[in-house]
Amino acid sequence: MVLENEPRLHGVAIVRIIPDQVIAKFKFGQNLSEAKMDKVINRLQERSLPQDEETIELMKKYCPYSP
Repeated sequence: MVLENEPRLHGVAIVRIIPDQVIAKFKFGQNLSEAKMDKVINRLQERSLPQDEETIELMKKYCPYSP
């Protein structure tokens, strides 16, 4: 039972975590059908953000077929 004057954050802690390494896994559409991959590539080309062209090239490099 929580009383009106009792702190509600009893047992709560604030912790700062500083990683010493970061490991990531990237997927470039290897499991997409050719039609879906084409759609993703077209949307990336339309969006045209700074890393979109590099992403398209990596998708083409690591996928079993190229659009």
